[in-house]
Amino acid sequence: DGTDLEETDAIVRTVEGILAQEQNVDVFVAEVGVSADAANPAAGSQSSANSARITVDFLPSATSANPGDKIRVESTVDRIITE
Repeated sequence: DGTDLEETDAIVRTVEGILAQEQNVDVFVAEVGVSADAANPAAGSQSSANSARITVDFLPSATSANPGDKIRVESTVDRIITE
């Protein structure tokens, strides 16, 4: 609590930089200054300068990929980002 929007945005941009370098990440979307009501997602988002949401889609595994899809180079379970 108390973090302003600019600081929250700076932190999210750092995380985006890390995600952009990950081989297993397909796409990601970051939203800064919003928070969802976890108990009621249909309620929409509320403004909150100290909150952010990052949604990450990983590349498919070899067993779930369609022909021609780029596949994961490692299991997402086996990798923990420590930065």
